Amino acid sequence: MNTVILCNGETPNHDIALKALREADHIVCCDGAIDHLAQYGTLKADIHLVGDGDSYHGGLNEIQFHPDPDQETNDLTKAVKYCLLNGWKTLSILGATGLREDHTLGNISLLGQYAQMGVEATMITNYGTFTTLTHSASLKSFARQQVSIFSLTPDTPISVSGLRFPIENRPLRQWWEGTLNEAETDTFKVTFTQGTILIFQTHDPKA
Repeated sequence: MNTVILCNGETPNHDIALKALREADHIVCCDGAIDHLAQYGTLKADIHLVGDGDSYHGGLNEIQFHPDPDQETNDLTKAVKYCLLNGWKTLSILGATGLREDHTLGNISLLGQYAQMGVEATMITNYGTFTTLTHSASLKSFARQQVSIFSLTPDTPISVSGLRFPIENRPLRQWWEGTLNEAETDTFKVTFTQGTILIFQTHDPKA
């Protein structure tokens, strides 16, 4: 089952993000994000609203509203927990970046927490996709795809092969250290023994 969480940040408009919406079986909207859903036309998904609902002004039929007044967490995490309660563990998160940099950083950082909760979440923006790894893996890519690697456990040594600038068994203690790399073939490999690694891959190749 394909599950999309739609947040209230920058409106998704890239073909990859729109494809995720069109193919979703379930769409879980973070409160006010539901007001943007009508612009995408008819979708096959069942629609869920998580939050206090004060931003919704109607216009969509058969919405399943699940109020959550908890002020100790944000709407995205409320939506993820709702998905887990329903057994939906493979999630595409849209609209979680843009508009405000503090919200963007906060939402991206939560991907590490979700990985530890057993969620397989990707965050799709209008420019690329964030993926979390909790173990070594090979990832699909394409020539001239731009790739950035961030360590959420900065003392963990990491090795990366298959990119223009390889990394050999070194920790990435600062966020900038693994950024602005580039794929050369259709795969690259990230190797590490523990911790959580965050990968950003652009949708389109560098011109």
